[in-house]
Amino acid sequence: MQFSLNNCKPRIHRWIVAFIIISIIFLITGCSQPFSTENKKTDLESSETEITIYSSFEDQFFYKFYGNYLIQKYPNLKLRLIQSTGQTVEETVKEIQQIKPDLVITSKYNFRELQNQNVLTDLSVLAERSNMNMETLYQGMIDSLKDDSGRMSGISPLVTPSVVFYNKDLFDTNRIAYPVNQMSWEELLSLTQSFTGSGTVGLTGRTPATILSAISISKGWNIVDNRTKDLFFDPQQWTSSIQSILDSSIDGNIVNDSGELFLQGKAAIHYGSLSLIPKLLDKNLFSWGVVTTPVDPLNRDVSQDIYFYDIFCIPSEASQKDEAWEIVQALLDEDAVNYLLNNSIPGSVSTLNEFMNSQYGGVDLSAIWMQKVGRNSYLNSDLTRSFIDKFDEIVDAVLTNAIQNQNMTSLDCLKEIEKQARVLYQEEVRSEM
Repeated sequence: MQFSLNNCKPRIHRWIVAFIIISIIFLITGCSQPFSTENKKTDLESSETEITIYSSFEDQFFYKFYGNYLIQKYPNLKLRLIQSTGQTVEETVKEIQQIKPDLVITSKYNFRELQNQNVLTDLSVLAERSNMNMETLYQGMIDSLKDDSGRMSGISPLVTPSVVFYNKDLFDTNRIAYPVNQMSWEELLSLTQSFTGSGTVGLTGRTPATILSAISISKGWNIVDNRTKDLFFDPQQWTSSIQSILDSSIDGNIVNDSGELFLQGKAAIHYGSLSLIPKLLDKNLFSWGVVTTPVDPLNRDVSQDIYFYDIFCIPSEASQKDEAWEIVQALLDEDAVNYLLNNSIPGSVSTLNEFMNSQYGGVDLSAIWMQKVGRNSYLNSDLTRSFIDKFDEIVDAVLTNAIQNQNMTSLDCLKEIEKQARVLYQEEVRSEM
């Protein structure tokens, strides 16, 4: 059989033309149909989906903080909220295993314990699957919520730092140098003492007891001996800090308020949240500045005052991991920034890098974000919440008495704190037996 190319030319030409036409049609339709990410409907947008969320939130607060935004974004989404009742981490883990929620919203303390129990999904896997660019998020948040093996089992759309405000006019009038970033507590208390007897309150926003707790956290003090499992208070550390606090508290020089004295120009320094900034900008009564909160002088680049109150996690046994992750992504999207800022904990900031310096009147907060996020536990990670709360009450009562009556030395204070703490600790040990 002979093959003649000349005889096939017309058919070849027709085939080429048809191929070109089909290719053009494919390209045109392909640009506006399923291959477009802009018009592609996600599962949450296109179908009715019920997501079970486990958290400590009461319904009204969950919907105010997050739920109303999610329902507005996903009209077909149904949220089933289950409030946690577990009093211990073991009880919480058991509840999660029984309920099998799709999403868990938890606090920093419980998150660490859940993380250690290995009951959470590695979110970096879901982020990679969804092509999410993690570089758009606050690196400090990502680093602090990873476990020791580098697994990212939690993420937060908001960060809430504490900061130190100072009244420049009052410092200038009294010829005192301004506070600076990454000061130690000793350095800040020294500035506070400089205003004693000046007619101006030195420091607001903290009590003597909460200052002592902040010092202990920043320096990582541990009051439980790891070897003997008995209480141990380093006398030099504790008495030195207690003395600085007593000296700074003379004549009402430390006042615990929400910032009113500072707003009125009657306090030199205020330890508080970023929620004070709009009020300062509105009043515009004096010149002021903001710096980072005090740190351990041996680790000045680490802050223990950067908080992630609501940490979102997906349990390993969740049946709708992709849907739960889509909800997390929605709260991390720039469209959610304004809603979260107006409806969440006052003083919070989006963890999207693009917005971290633009949400509070353009005030430069870069010094805060340049710090590493500390992970120190308070007193000892194995102590119960009940012990810590009662211990704080003891410290508050002892220091308040010492300041009001001026009849106790720093060593007297420490001895009394230790004596009462030992009784409390014995109760703690007995309850665990």
